[in-house]
Amino acid sequence: MPPMAFRGLVTKVGCMDKTATVTVTRMVLHKTTQKRIERTKKYLAHDPENSAIPSLLVDQSSRLTFAH
Repeated sequence: MPPMAFRGLVTKVGCMDKTATVTVTRMVLHKTTQKRIERTKKYLAHDPENSAIPSLLVDQSSRLTFAH
């Protein structure tokens, strides 16, 4: 199975040591109405140098990239 690519926004930096919070937004279809709904999920990404700034992030994920 090919790796999924996440596209998210870095929302928090500096609250935790060497960790940045990334918010990933995706669009899904409602089962009944077939309207598009925006769903968001927050991930904790490793930032070894604490150098991330709030910006756009594209990540090729693997099993060990995210904490949760």
